[in-house]
Amino acid sequence: MDKLFLAILNMSLTGAFVIAAICVARLPLKKAPKSISYCLWAVAGFRLVFPFSVESVFSLIPFKAQTIPPDIAMQPIPRIDSGIPFVNNAVSSILPAAETAASVNPLQIWTAIGAWFWIVGVAVMLIYGNISFLILKRKMNEAAHTEANIYEAENIKTPFVLGIFRPKIFLPIGLSEQEISYIILHEKTHIKRHDHIVKFAAYFVLCLHWFNPLAWVAFLLMGVDMEMSCDERVLKEAGGETKKDYSLTLLSLATERRIIGGSPLAFGEGGIKERVKNVLNFKKTSRVIIVAAIALVAVLSVGFAMNKIVNAPLIEMKIVYEENPAFFFKDMKLLWGDTVYHETPMNNAGQGKEIGYANDEYSTWRIFELKGYSRDYLLTVESEGAWRIMSNRPPDEPLRQYILENATDRDKGSRLLSVSLYHDGTARLATPPISSYAMVGTVYYSFEKDELLIGYKNKNIVESSRLEPFAVFDVADDNTIVFKSATVPLFADEGARYTDFTVPLIEPVETIPLNKSPLEVAVSQAIIANNNYDYLGDVYQTEAHTTLHIDDNDNIVTVYAMAYSAAYSYNKSKLHLSGGNHMPIAITFEKDNQGEYTLVEYWNPQDGSLYLSSIQAKFPRSIWGKIDTQLYVANHSLTALRSAQDYIGLADLTPPEIVILKPLIIEKGIKPDWSDYISIVDDVDGNIDISEAYIWDVMIEFDKPGKYPLQIIIQDNAGNENRSLDNEVMIK
Repeated sequence: MDKLFLAILNMSLTGAFVIAAICVARLPLKKAPKSISYCLWAVAGFRLVFPFSVESVFSLIPFKAQTIPPDIAMQPIPRIDSGIPFVNNAVSSILPAAETAASVNPLQIWTAIGAWFWIVGVAVMLIYGNISFLILKRKMNEAAHTEANIYEAENIKTPFVLGIFRPKIFLPIGLSEQEISYIILHEKTHIKRHDHIVKFAAYFVLCLHWFNPLAWVAFLLMGVDMEMSCDERVLKEAGGETKKDYSLTLLSLATERRIIGGSPLAFGEGGIKERVKNVLNFKKTSRVIIVAAIALVAVLSVGFAMNKIVNAPLIEMKIVYEENPAFFFKDMKLLWGDTVYHETPMNNAGQGKEIGYANDEYSTWRIFELKGYSRDYLLTVESEGAWRIMSNRPPDEPLRQYILENATDRDKGSRLLSVSLYHDGTARLATPPISSYAMVGTVYYSFEKDELLIGYKNKNIVESSRLEPFAVFDVADDNTIVFKSATVPLFADEGARYTDFTVPLIEPVETIPLNKSPLEVAVSQAIIANNNYDYLGDVYQTEAHTTLHIDDNDNIVTVYAMAYSAAYSYNKSKLHLSGGNHMPIAITFEKDNQGEYTLVEYWNPQDGSLYLSSIQAKFPRSIWGKIDTQLYVANHSLTALRSAQDYIGLADLTPPEIVILKPLIIEKGIKPDWSDYISIVDDVDGNIDISEAYIWDVMIEFDKPGKYPLQIIIQDNAGNENRSLDNEVMIK
């Protein structure tokens, strides 16, 4: 119902603009036949009823038809999309942002309340219309039938039409023959033009948009144009010389006029004063005015009926290259606003809509969406045909990464450069491009008798963890391995030393060291105190932060940092993240002569569209490039998790192991039983049921058979997580 309500709101916004424009357009159409302005209201009805239309450059609507996104209540920072930047910023800035600690977004609550309020209003309008219609119809049961569909009643003062499929004309008793003839001609003209059906349809539209004041204006003005256009039609058929008698008939009805039983669906005579003026001023309209009026109405009808073409301008992004000591080439990264996209391996990816571009010193890259995926993935294609697939998920960090010692530039292109070991038991070898093993598949590692073995594992033998090694390294010490031998051409020299160079995701200025300074202690205490989560039961509150810059002016110290705060609970033998947030902060302290810090200000960025501008106004320009939550969230969340594990006593940080039971060959379009293919073993809690794992299996929806990447995510009761990115699934 929430989505229906948001769709009605979008239609009401567009309809309100069209109604306002029609009200303005009625002014130059004053001298034109009223049937022309009457036709314009059909466009307003179309915009209020149909949520879709054709996009065209001829559209006169200046904003997007779907201004309110259907998922706005679920967005972390709700934002409308009208296509007009200053409107987007103004409205979005007052929308309540999602709170990490809350289970429901505030906008979800307001949307749900609005949807119920709207549906109650619709129900009241429909019930009132139908009951008043039935009461009036019952009241007319005693009316005398005079001829055809014409009846006379004693208990009415004004004539009207009642009914849809078999409309009846009801006349008050005591009218002269001339008055009866004019009234019957008028009402029959209404019926002939199906105005009684239009009135019912218009009231239904009003029921849907009862909260929109302009919908009521349209309902009333449409009725005025309907009556005046009908009067003009009668005068045209009866002759212009009947204007005086026809006006007197209208005036005689006005003296005794009252509301027809309170029913909005009874088709009675209204707006007598305006109608009399229009009748007395009636004369044959010149062809020039008619042609001009028809042309104006045609332009407005087409322009208002079509939607604005929404061709989002291409977004300028940034390509950067970073040195990677563990590989031969620099790592390519795509920067889009505050988000960093990393290159990720994926085959058979389909190219979607073009959304942006980026330049480097060598070429221009065109940025495309990836078909079948959200914007977690972007496909970048170079004009010469080179392409990359980027993901905003940082690549897995190795558990240990050994780099060739004292490698020369020549060695970097011709020797085994690095050996990376991962939590899931897999290894990756950076062999030189000239090696036939440069694209070596998934391999595993194990330490046995002071040796590091690299090899393949027979996936069909579940119980066996024995490797079939093709490379052996001696373990010299905790941080060094020495190449011993290989049965395949890895281009490594015997005796070559490889040193552990496990690179953290970031190079923090200061990330909660064990021996914290008094200032860091004050920062940690301030973060926890200002993110105090109110939950039922016991929670352990912790934080992690990276200091970006410190301003120390005499006794006033301001710390600019990226801060992560979290609250963990522990029940049913499981560690739960109850809530948290991650954002840039600025904390100002007053330092006394004894070196004690007193909190003066704890600053958070503003919500919504003002988020980025408020940060740039507060933070020194020199550290703007470091303000990116994606760069810190992995380290910060892990630091906070381990703090919670240490506090609760969950010392084992070993991630669960994912074991492939048999080759992953799945029939296209059929969701598999993953327990037939995958087993999960955990040192903390024993076997974990496959139902506890999240398996990214969207690839089975692909149209074409082939190999696709499979990601498996599993977390044990201690919060240790394993993400497998190296598996492949064959779709047949």
